[in-house]
Amino acid sequence: FGGPASGICFGLIVFLELWRTVIFEQISAGWGAIIVGVLMILVFTVVDRYIEVWARKTYGPYTEPKKEASS
Repeated sequence: FGGPASGICFGLIVFLELWRTVIFEQISAGWGAIIVGVLMILVFTVVDRYIEVWARKTYGPYTEPKKEASS
């Protein structure tokens, strides 16, 4: 089931990279695009952490898969 999520992720990477470069490349001889890229990474990191904490509070901690008893 990870195929569609991987496709969406790759599409967003290409889309956001394109617009980051097109819009902010002219600012400060390219440094504007670098700064915006770093800010995007920080925003995504905070959002990912928020989602992870919410999921752990809602669904509980990770659990080890149950091992089958060998006879």
